[in-house]
Amino acid sequence: MKKQSLISIIILIIASIIVGFFIGKYLGYKNGYEQAWETAKEKLRESKVMPPSPEKVLSIGGKIIKVENKIIYIKAEPVSINPLEDQGPAERKVIITDLTQIAKKTAKTPTEIQKEMSERVKAGIVSPPEPYIEETVNFSDLKVNDRISVSAQENIKYKEEFEAETIFVLK
Repeated sequence: MKKQSLISIIILIIASIIVGFFIGKYLGYKNGYEQAWETAKEKLRESKVMPPSPEKVLSIGGKIIKVENKIIYIKAEPVSINPLEDQGPAERKVIITDLTQIAKKTAKTPTEIQKEMSERVKAGIVSPPEPYIEETVNFSDLKVNDRISVSAQENIKYKEEFEAETIFVLK
């Protein structure tokens, strides 16, 4: 009986050592990885290779993934070109109010721009023409997969939900 108890205790001790080893190895790897990642990000910031992301973001671009009653959901583009910076939420809920202005911007052809430029030069206007045609549209004109630019009056860098001031559908 004592021999069987002794064997059970030895097996329990060996199993505990093995489990402890693997838990320690996992936690050590995880902590080491996180520490190395933070160090790499800090070194990149110090090197000034990548510009810092803006502190305040008032507009974002993205693609509409869902349209509901006065609400659109978008897959947002990153808020920074630095891949090591926090990019904010990938999906955003955009609330449309009665004050939200919605317009469609359609790119002009090079021929149209050249023609306008010639007319402006003849008229003595030195600034170039707008590269797009802008027209007001309704909420009902917004469709899934439309590429849009949304602006707000508040900092929306990390907001998952916000009210839109303007929405431009980009065609």
